[in-house]
Amino acid sequence: MPQVKVLIDREGHVNMEGFGYVGKQCDSAMDPIARALGVNPDAMLKQYKPEALLEETNEQVFEG
Repeated sequence: MPQVKVLIDREGHVNMEGFGYVGKQCDSAMDPIARALGVNPDAMLKQYKPEALLEETNEQVFEG
């Protein structure tokens, strides 16, 4: 089941991380949370996990 983990530190900085999402589906889950916290989702620094982007394109990674 996909999840969003939201951490707010003592200074009020927010860090969100998505688990179980494919590609940029995570944006549709996180954007409403960001708006509820008073943040413009388009202004957020977003870092996508490599495995999420690979799942979106159906590419395979071989380590050797």
